[in-house]
Amino acid sequence: MLDVLPGRDVEPLASWLAGHPEIEVICRGAQSLEELLLKAAHRTSKLAPYRPYLHQRWREGRHDVPRLHHEIQQQGFTGDVQRGRRYAPFKKPHSPLPKSPPAPPPPVRAVPKPRRVVRWTMSAEADATELREFRTGRPHLDLTVRHVRDFAAMLRDQNAEALPAWMDRVKADDLSALHSLANGFHRDLDAVTAAFATPWNSVQVEGHVTRAKLLKRMGFGRAHLPLLRERILHSP
Repeated sequence: MLDVLPGRDVEPLASWLAGHPEIEVICRGAQSLEELLLKAAHRTSKLAPYRPYLHQRWREGRHDVPRLHHEIQQQGFTGDVQRGRRYAPFKKPHSPLPKSPPAPPPPVRAVPKPRRVVRWTMSAEADATELREFRTGRPHLDLTVRHVRDFAAMLRDQNAEALPAWMDRVKADDLSALHSLANGFHRDLDAVTAAFATPWNSVQVEGHVTRAKLLKRMGFGRAHLPLLRERILHSP
């Protein structure tokens, strides 16, 4: 980590890079740093053109996010429903009608914890009987286990050529969570493909980000940027 800049705007970064010509900038998706900064400054959300309509429907009492997503899809919106759920007015939906308490569920076999199911999924031999019983009668879980194990095999064998076919199989099944993952892979396919074949990753960068956030929260309300900058740059 070389420096800490005030704010997250484009101008401080551009000014800092102009004062450090020895730093080489590699821009994926742009021909130059100026083009990358221009894209960042004018980036807009796919949801932006539909916000007035969403606010109007919200004030009218329509708080059903999937229904609102369907309505703006008919107007041309191409994003998934998860993008709508992350929109600020929908983060804490409420219903104006009081809800009656649900009926007590019938007694069933205890559901294993998610961590145990993940261990069953990632271990082909361990607890095979328990996982087989748990997958019986749960087609969505059965499909998820198959796709996850296929993806793990691709990573282990560094088989990037099989990734497009894997994404097609995922999209053909009714698994919304994996659909979001496959759509994210498709948007950044070159970087995902490179991750299969190269030893490089963003672990070190993410570690620096986590450390910077920790130091910032430790001094919240007691320190300003100069002290925070010294701690980030010089503390172990």
